[in-house]
Amino acid sequence: MGRLVDEIKKGRILVSDGAWGTFLHAKGLKPGECPEQWNLTHRKDVLDIARSYVDAGAGMIETNSFGASRIKLSHYNLERKTTEINKLRRRFPGRLQVMTESCSVRSDRQANSSLRAM
Repeated sequence: MGRLVDEIKKGRILVSDGAWGTFLHAKGLKPGECPEQWNLTHRKDVLDIARSYVDAGAGMIETNSFGASRIKLSHYNLERKTTEINKLRRRFPGRLQVMTESCSVRSDRQANSSLRAM
């Protein structure tokens, strides 16, 4: 799939993922636990959630990185893991590439930047 903006300009209707938190809680995320830490500690579960969106027909999915900033991670005493968590976010698309060629994988920051550029 091409760049997100290009796909939208072509008139392609893209269905996105959503409710990552709901799925993480269903897989065992406890209240007050850091969802982004699961990128380190529960990689298989995070990829399974992403796969479920692809299987459901999503044309784009975001990585589990909404709160992966140093400031947000400091609330969980994980500010020292910011780089590690974000490196995994960058590798995430490659892991999903084997699932489908028709789905764009974007970090939350990439998706927001692409939409602002329109």
